[in-house]
Amino acid sequence: MILVLSWLFFRMILLLSWLFFRMILLLGVAEIIRLPSTSSLPSGDGEMPNGIRPMKIQRPRTPLIDAVAAHDKNKLRKVTERAMPLFPKEEEKDTFLEQIRAKV
Repeated sequence: MILVLSWLFFRMILLLSWLFFRMILLLGVAEIIRLPSTSSLPSGDGEMPNGIRPMKIQRPRTPLIDAVAAHDKNKLRKVTERAMPLFPKEEEKDTFLEQIRAKV
């Protein structure tokens, strides 16, 4: 009899813990455990008027985003701007060739 009761108690604890963790995954910790606020005014650091901070969405990590984030602007080196080479116009090319031919 004691063995059956202990087995039922174990199953009940297992089921409750499974339900609790499912609730955490679905709602998030901030929705389940709400701490009482000390003031109803926002403190200025992203807190809402009722004293509860907005929950930050945890996005799953992906290899592509991690690879792009590794090469952010802080890691890139600064280079000076290069002046674009000026290509002579068609008319200038012809006059330049004529000057060379005249020297020969």
